[in-house]
Amino acid sequence: MGQRKLMEALAQEFKRGRIQSVGVSNYSAEQMKKAHGYLADFGVPLAVNQMQYSLLARQIETNGVLEVARELGVTILAYSPLAQGY
Repeated sequence: MGQRKLMEALAQEFKRGRIQSVGVSNYSAEQMKKAHGYLADFGVPLAVNQMQYSLLARQIETNGVLEVARELGVTILAYSPLAQGY
């Protein structure tokens, strides 16, 4: 299933009230922009992008993900924020 079809299906579920928000995981800056745009076509916000983010894994600060998330109003939800115990 392509990204547009997936976002369309999620938007429909949001509109039906079956889900309260739409989120993605490990989307790059470009993927996040596209998903946000596809959802916007249906009037549905992209709420969250779950990413690995910790003191040892800070790539989202330099690869554009954090910047795009701020621009679009998408929350970053960190997984492994304690670097898996290191």
